[in-house]
Amino acid sequence: DGRRILDPYLNCVRVLQPPNDAWLQSDPYLVALLAQETTSAGHSVLVFCNSRSVCESVATNLARHLGVIPETPREGHKRPRDGSEEDLASVSGTRDRIVEDLRQIQSSNVGAHYTLEELMPKGIAFHHAGLAEEEKHLVEHAFNCGAVSVLCCTPTLSLGVNLPARRVIFYKPYIPTLSHPIESCHYRQMAGRAGRAGIDDAGESILVAQPQISQYSASSLAKLIRDAPAPITTCLAEGKRGMSRAMLEAIATGSVSQVGDVKKFIMSTLLCATDGFEAAAHATRTALQSLLQRQDGFIQ
Repeated sequence: DGRRILDPYLNCVRVLQPPNDAWLQSDPYLVALLAQETTSAGHSVLVFCNSRSVCESVATNLARHLGVIPETPREGHKRPRDGSEEDLASVSGTRDRIVEDLRQIQSSNVGAHYTLEELMPKGIAFHHAGLAEEEKHLVEHAFNCGAVSVLCCTPTLSLGVNLPARRVIFYKPYIPTLSHPIESCHYRQMAGRAGRAGIDDAGESILVAQPQISQYSASSLAKLIRDAPAPITTCLAEGKRGMSRAMLEAIATGSVSQVGDVKKFIMSTLLCATDGFEAAAHATRTALQSLLQRQDGFIQ
């Protein structure tokens, strides 16, 4: 009925109890109720959404249900990425100051997301590629230090940004559309934000099933959770376009500028580790020959 929490083997762990029918109508997946459970205990929540617009709409709806979430300072939080000393000194770690910093950023940003300014004083925010870099860094810091306790985000947040949480919720089991289900490796990457070792002593991830669609039923999603991740394969093997792109990027960034650099590059690849140096070297020579035949003259 949409209220049951099931484990990966479809055993009912418990049944959620929304306060009233009105709550259920405005929060049909009970994401707000799940977030409330976690924040009321002083912990944080990541809600992965399948698009930028869904991120913002879910965050806005959560704010309606949760009101103002008390600020929960966290020890050992990290400052914004790639900030100057001046930038780091300007962030005090309190919600009021962070909101003021956000207003200053937005005052000089034509494409600013003013919905963010309305949400952050309540301890809720969203994070996606549509935000300015300064906005993203400030949101990340706010979540890490406890000024923001609920963060709605797109899956890109799980790549390269260290934002652990007590509970991770998947609002939709597909990204970005129905025809693109979450794969096991992507699920594990995002779910891994919950209960990070050395930071928290517990964590859980919750996938919201779509029972009206067989592909996204509880049984299908339970299998996704239980399945072992697919084997890692290299895209640099001969016959694939990965090596040409990798070499082009390496040359463009200056990582490879002479013959000795090419050998170092080859030895650092997964292809070399799995198929041996000769196979990797052959794929590299083929890629370089292909690049040399291009008419743009970029490589000579």
